[in-house]
Amino acid sequence: MCRFKSSALYAILASILWLSGCVSASTKAYETEQRRAAIERWNACLERNANTSEMPAMQVNNLIGRACEGYKRDVLALYPRNLASEVDQMLVISAYRVIESMNESNNSVNQSGKQIQTVLR
Repeated sequence: MCRFKSSALYAILASILWLSGCVSASTKAYETEQRRAAIERWNACLERNANTSEMPAMQVNNLIGRACEGYKRDVLALYPRNLASEVDQMLVISAYRVIESMNESNNSVNQSGKQIQTVLR
């Protein structure tokens, strides 16, 4: 009888651990999806509000601080508080990269336009 009780107890514990593992895996997948969606909204805000001309650092800081501040807070809220400064720094770096890539693509379009005008002359 004692063996039956202990084996039943082990079975119950094993099933609880298994279920908690399944729940935590789906929770992590959900958190990952939430983080990805928040970062996509952050990047969309940057692209939507950035000028097509080159932006000095002050304008980038204003963009991050004013136009996209809510999106930044959303991203930061999805990470643990002890990682807030690192995530904040990564968001600022990503903002500069997004704007830099937009400027590079605009410059290449301008160069292509100048080359076409030169050929057509």
